Amino acid sequence: MTALFTFVTFIMIFFAKLSEKEFVGEFMADTSDLLGVAITIGLAVLSMPIMEPLADVVGINRDIIVSTYQFGQGIMSFITPTGLILAIVTLGVGVLI
Repeated sequence: MTALFTFVTFIMIFFAKLSEKEFVGEFMADTSDLLGVAITIGLAVLSMPIMEPLADVVGINRDIIVSTYQFGQGIMSFITPTGLILAIVTLGVGVLI
């Protein structure tokens, strides 16, 4: 599957007539979006085991909790699109905030 993806990528570069520098810039810009998705999924994995039992105790349907979490993540991504990514990158390189 990876070989197919790589092959199709080179074909698309050829047809789009992109230089190497343009391709790398576009590739890096697009893959940074995937990092945000991975972080959001990681946060859900950590918070949902806590939130769902709390929802059961209060008597709220679990579907509503999940939808509320997704809504909150969307609002926070809209307000601070790079806030969480910058914090994780700085922790990754050893810089204390």
